[in-house]
Amino acid sequence: MKLRIKPNILRSILSIVLLLVIAILVLLFLREHPIKFNNLLNVSFFYIVILILLTITNMGINGYGMNLILFTLYDIKLTMKEWFGLASITSFGNYITPFRGGASARAVYLKKRHKLPYTSSVTTFAVTHITLFLVAGILGIFTNIAAYLIYNIFNIGILMLFILIFVVSLMIILFSPTLPKTRYKFINYFVRVINEWKEFSSRKRLILKIGILNLFFVLFSTLRIYLIFLALGNTFPLILCLYIALLSFLADLLAITPANLGVREAVIVFSSKLVGANLTLGVYVAAINRAISIIVVFVFGFIFSWILARKR
Repeated sequence: MKLRIKPNILRSILSIVLLLVIAILVLLFLREHPIKFNNLLNVSFFYIVILILLTITNMGINGYGMNLILFTLYDIKLTMKEWFGLASITSFGNYITPFRGGASARAVYLKKRHKLPYTSSVTTFAVTHITLFLVAGILGIFTNIAAYLIYNIFNIGILMLFILIFVVSLMIILFSPTLPKTRYKFINYFVRVINEWKEFSSRKRLILKIGILNLFFVLFSTLRIYLIFLALGNTFPLILCLYIALLSFLADLLAITPANLGVREAVIVFSSKLVGANLTLGVYVAAINRAISIIVVFVFGFIFSWILARKR
């Protein structure tokens, strides 16, 4: 009798193994580069408040964008409590489960409360992220050119990566086929997602609105990186903070660990080093960025999990 491992169990095992590897690498780094944790604890309360507000704002942008998509494509109008709450719960779920498990919790709520099919939740997820990658690709190309012209910082591999992401995202939006249903129920799930994506790609005004929201999301994330450097006593150019923020978004392509824990931090440290910050400073920035996210996500995640669970 063959032993079969369920995909979800296999993903959990992979996530745990990766977290252990990251933990070992962090311990090795700390042994070679002792960190003065008092530097982290001495961050001004003023900066902490601003960083928390920026994080809450970005959570609101995610929720409002989801609400806009649901209303335009499926005629589902969420209350502010719902769309902000679902954004909070999604982020919270991503922290406690690997492979973006928070999106599953959101899909279950929308199915039970608003009768939204799970395939439509997949479409909504795809719309949000592909438009974000499109915006990140455009800004990434611009940032690479600007960093070269102003600071003589250039990496051909990263530039090509942003060009690839921009082209692929644009192609997905512009060239969306319409597929007929088949006799097979499982295949029809994919057919429905693709056909709903076709409906989205025909809504140019919706694409523009979601694109603008994602632009603000990127800019607020950039401001967060900039303020963290400032809180640590370093005035780092905004254009290079944008460079770091954009590369951290690309880390979401490898969302294996819960909330991309460790992966995003590694990318922030790597990109900070790439644009001239020392390694230890990059670690400080990544640590504060994660700490602020955890505070906001867990507080609002707990609150809105309770509120929406009680909603009848």
